[in-house]
Amino acid sequence: MSGSRLGRRTAVVAALAAGALLAPSAALAEPTADEVREEIESLEEEFSRLNAEYNEAQEAHEAAEERLGEITTSLDATRDAIDDLGASVRALANLTYTGATSPPPSSFWAPAAPRTCWRTRRT
Repeated sequence: MSGSRLGRRTAVVAALAAGALLAPSAALAEPTADEVREEIESLEEEFSRLNAEYNEAQEAHEAAEERLGEITTSLDATRDAIDDLGASVRALANLTYTGATSPPPSSFWAPAAPRTCWRTRRT
């Protein structure tokens, strides 16, 4: 056989093999109506499950946001109380260091204690 004949035969065999591999097979056949219905039902069930999970997650998120708001409000109130206590401690410390007579310490921590400085009394 000459080189050109061998080359042609190789090309023909390669073309036939490629054609056989690329030819449509049963795996690429169109689905039947029953298979399509089953796939649709399967997808609908998955959608329903995912939708329920989403709704639960949305409710949990809203509850968490509400709880975060409550915590933030409580934190703000706690910060205000700390500021009030700090002011009372500073006033008491100033009175202590200046040697002034002061009202009883319980008046500094009373919830309705006014934010005023006590005047030094000379005796």
